[in-house]
Amino acid sequence: MKLNRLRLSKVTRLLAVSVAGASMVLVGVLPAQAAPTGTTCAGGTLAGTYGNLLVTGECTVVAPVTVNGQLTITGKGAVFFSEYPGSPSVTINGNVFVKHGGMLALGNPDPEGCGNAVRATSVVKGNVVASGALSVKILCSTVKGNVISTGGGYSAQPQCLTQGGTNLPLKDNKVSGSIIVTGWSGCWMGVIRNQVSGNVILTRNTSAAFEPGTTNPDGMEIVTNDISGNLICHGNAPHPQVGDSGGEANQVAGNKLGQCASIQ
Repeated sequence: MKLNRLRLSKVTRLLAVSVAGASMVLVGVLPAQAAPTGTTCAGGTLAGTYGNLLVTGECTVVAPVTVNGQLTITGKGAVFFSEYPGSPSVTINGNVFVKHGGMLALGNPDPEGCGNAVRATSVVKGNVVASGALSVKILCSTVKGNVISTGGGYSAQPQCLTQGGTNLPLKDNKVSGSIIVTGWSGCWMGVIRNQVSGNVILTRNTSAAFEPGTTNPDGMEIVTNDISGNLICHGNAPHPQVGDSGGEANQVAGNKLGQCASIQ
């Protein structure tokens, strides 16, 4: 019991430090939201260069896109979609904000693998900050700041079968900051094969009740990540695991604590 208390205390301290760091990141980027003047996409296609870009409908990237300011995605049905094999290049020179009901789908999944050349196709030079978002999907991309998601997803899990539901995949990315996901609920969540220079912190997320009263043991797969900081998982349901991903143990230079400590 004493050992367990010490371990929990260590998790708590690291969580406190990490949350404080995330708060500093948010303080640093939130003032930029005060001036979202620029182009609004209420639905349709995106191509070319923008200053600030506001997405309020389903907007699909069909040719290379550069956003020199911030990208903001907000409202139910608001989607910035550039996540398919062979998708055009996307460069966001500022921050990405995904607000209530919105979805970011970014990346160029390559069946031959996601090396640096593929990751250079989709680049966010700032932070990705989501609050109450339906989902954040980032594949085979480079994020030079942090990826922070709080809340969001579906609250009605049976939608996983009846309406397709939604997932939260963060796979094959290079993240220069930290990945923090807390309080998201949906069908499946995966943090897989990422190179992360900071911490990975996953707390109070729930996934994959495909039938009322049941959970999918593969609903939360946290594997094969290379993490320079700490890996901390706490209060997630189901318990983070390898599942059927075929993945390997996470390589963590710092501490591997909480629910993710036992993933082999």
